[in-house]
Amino acid sequence: MQSLRLKIGFGFFILVAIIVLVSIISVVYYLQLRSEVNNIIKVHTPGLSATQQMLRAVDEQQRYMLLMLISDVDANYEEFSRFRTNFLNAYQKALDASAAREQKAILDSILYNYRWFNRESEAFVRLCREGRPNARQYHNENISTYERHIRRLFLSLLDTYQAAIAENNVRTKKLVDRGTLTLILAAALAIGFAIRSNRALSRNIIRPAEKLTATVRQISAGHLYPKIDITTDDELALLSREFNKMTERLRGYEEMNIHQLIAEKKKSEAIVSSLAEPIIVTSEDHRILLMNQAAAQLFSISAGDRQQQPINNLIQDPKLLHILRSGPRDYKDELFSVTHDQTTFYFRPRQTFITDENKKLQAVVTLFEDVTRFKDLDRYKSDFIATMSHEFRTPLTSITMSFDILAQEIL
Repeated sequence: MQSLRLKIGFGFFILVAIIVLVSIISVVYYLQLRSEVNNIIKVHTPGLSATQQMLRAVDEQQRYMLLMLISDVDANYEEFSRFRTNFLNAYQKALDASAAREQKAILDSILYNYRWFNRESEAFVRLCREGRPNARQYHNENISTYERHIRRLFLSLLDTYQAAIAENNVRTKKLVDRGTLTLILAAALAIGFAIRSNRALSRNIIRPAEKLTATVRQISAGHLYPKIDITTDDELALLSREFNKMTERLRGYEEMNIHQLIAEKKKSEAIVSSLAEPIIVTSEDHRILLMNQAAAQLFSISAGDRQQQPINNLIQDPKLLHILRSGPRDYKDELFSVTHDQTTFYFRPRQTFITDENKKLQAVVTLFEDVTRFKDLDRYKSDFIATMSHEFRTPLTSITMSFDILAQEIL
């Protein structure tokens, strides 16, 4: 039997594995991307910046050499020397930053031509200090030639840097595209697994739990015959089987209780029917639950009209309706008379309430005690006393009158 814990744990493990895999892939692509970006920033950018500084230094040296023709030579030569130092420092930076063989070859050519550029510049400075008129011509014929050649080399070097940066950009773009595609595929895989896991969870856990809940609600409502049909091989299936066994036992108990209740009901009906005095059992909503034969004959109610009928549909006597509708009270001094077959019967009502454990009214048992015999005896007693009183009163009257005559000495 597969455990729910094992199923959930396996799904959680797969989900964690996918997350870890996606994280590893993301870290790998991030490191590669950082390497490419660092290659651009730390390798190509310093070399490109140093090349631009060297080109600016050559331009400034050219400018100060032209100023030597029209102004102070020594002051301009000092600035010229400062930019020469700047050029050499920038050249060293560019050489340190260069990684390709082509870049180093171009830098060697630049340094070689720059040295000749400086030699010719020193000769130009001497001509300027001597005040030679051919200094400008010397500059245009010799120094400008090296300057143009150095500038072409700078442009070639810049092209190599631009090409290297473009190549790095292409690799970076491909790396980003591969990383994006990989992450999309991993996300799609995770979403697909999540959907599949959700379906499996719904099929193996949620739906059986809903079936179990619905069946429990039916059983709690009193329906003990539904069964839980769960075909999974886990704790829910075991729970459903045990629950079905429990409902079977409950059905057995219920059937046993029903048989006992039916037997007790028949016993009570037999006892009530065997009583000679009328008995009527009514519900809390004033419907007839049980009536023995004596009551049915007395109130002229047929057997088919007794069960679950409102008492006001079967009984028209207002005093009897009042007795059946009222609560239990002492009817010791109250009698209820009924005329049946030209004979008057006298009854003393007795009522008892039947309640449940919450003191809620369930039924009212009304017993009509037949006191007709006692009523007849009382009438016989009254008639006897009246007759005897009359019979004794007649001779006593004569005797009393005789005594009165004698007392008055009339005779």
